[in-house]
Amino acid sequence: MTPLLLRNIRLVHPSQSLDTRGDLLIVDGIITSLNGEGVPDGVDERDASAWVACPGLFDMHVHLREPGGTHKETIASGCDAAANGGFTGVCCMPNTTPAIDSPEVIHSILWKSSALAVEVVPSASITKGRKGSELAPIGGMYEAGARIFTDDGDCVESSEIMRRAFEWASMFDGAVLSQHCEDHAMTSGFGIATDTNRRRCLLGAGTVKWRLRLRSRLRLRECGRGTLHARELFAQRRSFLSLNRQLTPHPQVERRQREQRDTTQDDGLAHYFL
Repeated sequence: MTPLLLRNIRLVHPSQSLDTRGDLLIVDGIITSLNGEGVPDGVDERDASAWVACPGLFDMHVHLREPGGTHKETIASGCDAAANGGFTGVCCMPNTTPAIDSPEVIHSILWKSSALAVEVVPSASITKGRKGSELAPIGGMYEAGARIFTDDGDCVESSEIMRRAFEWASMFDGAVLSQHCEDHAMTSGFGIATDTNRRRCLLGAGTVKWRLRLRSRLRLRECGRGTLHARELFAQRRSFLSLNRQLTPHPQVERRQREQRDTTQDDGLAHYFL
């Protein structure tokens, strides 16, 4: 393998408080120098001033669609796309067929991804089949490898089921409940809350549907232990509870919130970590 020298590349490493430029030397697939020292003869030298070298990224919200939706995506194709984008790990959502609601499905996903270059961390359903009516075996799925429990785009409407889910999650170190806070009783048959729809007298589902559901979940969290992740977390973002929030918000959505205008979009596209 021909040695590769990347000139003037941006080097980023948050844990080392590093954000600088250097000359990155790669020999036999291994980084051997960050300042261009010891460059061998016959090196392949490239201008990398537009490139960034950093630790592998981790995406906490991906849809690998396997099992049941392989016409859209597979574990292998999703991981291939992730690797090409600099992601060394992903957390896949349970909106599959069947849903990721049992240890057996988790074992299958981990087995299929074990030989791939990207680590796959399955999230598991809070309820069986993501139907919101019966609690899934959180303990068994945690032991199988799940750490995040969510019904993904479906809100768990039952406060009793969520209370029990918090109780179970509090028994396991690092277990996180992720809730799609949306009151479906306020959104059924409604459109998007936009200025255009309001001018046409079309009813829209605004942020109140999220805030009501989020408020009830925060109160449940206050009654017990556990960690709650809510995508629609605005007013509560300074709470001292153990809460999580999406890392990469839409700037335009943040602006609309400051202007106190309704919006039905999530406050972030994805969860990216170094």
